[in-house]
Amino acid sequence: MFCPECGKGMEETTLFCPECGAKVGTDLQAPLPITQKDKKRMGLIFISIFTGFEGFCWMLIGIFGLIGTGMVLGLAEELSGVPFLKDADFLGGSRLVWSGLSSYFAVLFGTLSVTGAYGLWNLVGWGRRLTIALCMLSIPIGIFSLIGSGHVFERIVLMLVGIIISILIILYLSMPDIKRLFQ
Repeated sequence: MFCPECGKGMEETTLFCPECGAKVGTDLQAPLPITQKDKKRMGLIFISIFTGFEGFCWMLIGIFGLIGTGMVLGLAEELSGVPFLKDADFLGGSRLVWSGLSSYFAVLFGTLSVTGAYGLWNLVGWGRRLTIALCMLSIPIGIFSLIGSGHVFERIVLMLVGIIISILIILYLSMPDIKRLFQ
């Protein structure tokens, strides 16, 4: 490499010419320019972590629900041979079917939530769309849960908080400057 000012030869790693002092190299320690994709907003980080954690919890609830449903079905099969319990519907019947179906739904919802959180974290467009769709789905589920909550104050407050969080996530992810991060 040669100095552009005085023409003196020097090593490639030299930053300044030893003869005239002119800057000839680039500082390797200088910060790289930050692109738009590299800028993650604190809201996106929070939403990614929140939806990932929420999805993980839904998956655990669903898995434990499936295990519990399987255990109850196994118990029902064992007790069906007992003469005085043969025709009894003490294990819930249709409630057991709904428990199994809701457990499958919880595993599916949780898996999709974790997937959406991964997409949000990596600023991928499908992650944003999936998270918005799941939040839109959780709003009517929360409303139907409110209707059937049996007027337990804590449950009503939790459902309302969940609905409000879903609405806020949808509004945040729909902001134009946040949309641009995913393009």
